[in-house]
Amino acid sequence: NVVVMLGTQISIPKEYEDLKYVRVPARSKVKSCFGFLNGSLSRMTDALLSYLRKHRDEYDICIINGSLTGGKTVKKIEKMGIRTMVIFHNYEVEYHRDNRTIISLKGHFLGAIKRAEKLSYMNSSVGIFLTQNDVDLFAEVYGESEAKKVIVGTFDYKNKAKDSAGGVEKKYSIVI
Repeated sequence: NVVVMLGTQISIPKEYEDLKYVRVPARSKVKSCFGFLNGSLSRMTDALLSYLRKHRDEYDICIINGSLTGGKTVKKIEKMGIRTMVIFHNYEVEYHRDNRTIISLKGHFLGAIKRAEKLSYMNSSVGIFLTQNDVDLFAEVYGESEAKKVIVGTFDYKNKAKDSAGGVEKKYSIVI
């Protein structure tokens, strides 16, 4: 049994129309800006919890795309008897600081992001990471997690990868 939660503005490719979808509308600007007060940093947070409360007996595993959705939800989902897998795309604090996102109120409220990411990391059953560097960084920043860690890609640090032919530094390289 698979269900995919998507924003209402996202179109579904024909080859995936047979999956079950739950459409989640965009939040108001007020909820987007002040979600950090109650830990709802993603529009998927409350929708996911509401859906799983009604359908908890139908699922063994919940895959959460991103630590901000996972922050408020992981412990609650695990208490329902559903294992959680969180996909960690990057170190969110750094991303939101560098990009001055609306969720962080232009980089001023990074504490809520760090708290959500730590909750996701420390309480999920499985953490899915893009790089070993991310696994190491999370352990350094948040401590050791009992979650199984899976690395699904590789990424060289910015300005650290050398071109094998001439030793020229590249800005970045990625393989997934």
